[in-house]
Amino acid sequence: MVTIPELAGGKYNSQLIMLENVEFSAADTAKTWSDPHGLTTQNRSLMDCDNNVVVVRTSGYANFAGVSLPNGNGTFVAIASIFNNTIQLYVRDYGEINLVGERCTGGGGGGGGQGSGTQSDPWNVAYGIANQNAMPYEVGGWVKGYIVGSVKSGVTSITSNDDILYSPPFNLATNVLIADSPDEKNYQNCVIVNLPAGKPLRSEVNLVDHPDNLGKWLNVSGTLRTYFGAAGLRDSNGESSDFELEGGGGGGGGGTGSGTQSDPYNVEFGIANQNATPYIVGWIKGYIVGAVKSGGLHQFHQMMISFMILHLIWQLMF
Repeated sequence: MVTIPELAGGKYNSQLIMLENVEFSAADTAKTWSDPHGLTTQNRSLMDCDNNVVVVRTSGYANFAGVSLPNGNGTFVAIASIFNNTIQLYVRDYGEINLVGERCTGGGGGGGGQGSGTQSDPWNVAYGIANQNAMPYEVGGWVKGYIVGSVKSGVTSITSNDDILYSPPFNLATNVLIADSPDEKNYQNCVIVNLPAGKPLRSEVNLVDHPDNLGKWLNVSGTLRTYFGAAGLRDSNGESSDFELEGGGGGGGGGTGSGTQSDPYNVEFGIANQNATPYIVGWIKGYIVGAVKSGGLHQFHQMMISFMILHLIWQLMF
């Protein structure tokens, strides 16, 4: 039995060693052991409860390359090696890995982060990262964080921050990255939220159409499971009741509404959807703040505006 600090200097080079009370970093628990598709060798971070870290290196050809990393704490048997002064561990037998205990750093198999996963008390992003592939598998709930970017078009598996756009122009509407800080620029500290096609979650949140959403907080429900090979939140129904967006949108924060008399659109939605194709017809609700001056528009336009204001007053009265 050795410790991570004792591995320094290559003292145990080419020897079979055992570490105890270790676990994979929270950011890595959303990943698999390696890349079984591109067949590339990947590094993962194994750490102890004092935050000492050692690299675990696994070939894409390993028969467990596509297996999700274990989330718990325990013992780790491997062959120690050294490359360019970096200590690396290679698993000899997958059956010799026993990481099923409670984590000392929180998360993984449960715990860690903040919140309870409800709409009113959502998990933070740290919890979302730490509880990817948790036991029981696929933890579902609400996660809240700041929108900091989106995955680049054409990327199928994230391998570095070069695969992420953190500033406009954005080119992929299927996802956004959320983080606990609005200034985050490291995808490993983010949860990638899937935005389902044809749903308000995509139409109102995506950064291609709404680059001004960058930096806003998003509270969204879904399942904590890997997306683009990194920490993700997927399987949201994507309806207005399944998310809240700062400044309006979804089932909270003001809401856009559904256009019915009992759930009218708000003014922000009315502005954003002018001349949409096909035309959008429905109820809208807002506060009366003024009127267009006489002579400023064609008489017909004045009549139409007056009619719209009267229609709005009628809606507000009933």
